[in-house]
Amino acid sequence: MKVYASGEGEAMELAEQKPAMTIRHLLTHTSSIPYQGGPAPAHKMYSGMSATSGRSSFVDELTTKPLIFQPGTRWM
Repeated sequence: MKVYASGEGEAMELAEQKPAMTIRHLLTHTSSIPYQGGPAPAHKMYSGMSATSGRSSFVDELTTKPLIFQPGTRWM
């Protein structure tokens, strides 16, 4: 997955993800995948997503969104 770096909309800049996300990141809320709104423009890209539409379609859509920060660097 790519990571939000700066900008908004068409001018949004993304960086390579490093390090790789781990189960620990997911369990400690440091994965950078938001579950609610926030200040970064990348948060807007997650609005309207719902896991109730089916697990595989949710995961497929999730992988097209940028992470909010590098995994393991912050808590959210």
